[in-house]
Amino acid sequence: MFFQRFGYGQTFKGILIDTNLLLLLLIGIFDRELIKKFKRTQIFEKTDFDNLTLIISRCNNQLYTTPNILTELTNLTDTVNKDFRFFKFLHVFMDNFIEINSASQAIMSNSNVAFLKLGLTDASIMDMASEDILILTVDLDLYHLIASHSKPVINYNHVRFP
Repeated sequence: MFFQRFGYGQTFKGILIDTNLLLLLLIGIFDRELIKKFKRTQIFEKTDFDNLTLIISRCNNQLYTTPNILTELTNLTDTVNKDFRFFKFLHVFMDNFIEINSASQAIMSNSNVAFLKLGLTDASIMDMASEDILILTVDLDLYHLIASHSKPVINYNHVRFP
């Protein structure tokens, strides 16, 4: 029923969460109080974390990611990782992900339009978009590009501000 609201009548084998939302998820699990304190997640509320975990549960709890997303994520969390606890947490939490690794050259070729317009990380996400993996993002340009290719995508802001 939830996904029908977005025009998707099926369940998905999993979900790929774009970098900013993945950051919210991991910071929220690591220390919920950091959501409003950490500069990269201050735009979100604790209820956004709750909504995100609910969406994930409706996608069979299977999380997908790419090395490109994880690289961005670790670059954005350097200030949280002062005592190395966050990266230790991330190392353990990675067991919950299926990481899809594609060569950068292949991503650039397969998703040439995405690469030229949005860069390598978003092109890797576009490359992963399929009928049974849902893409969740707050990036409006990425959302429009994936939607224009009739791939399953939700702009989190549509859930956040219905």
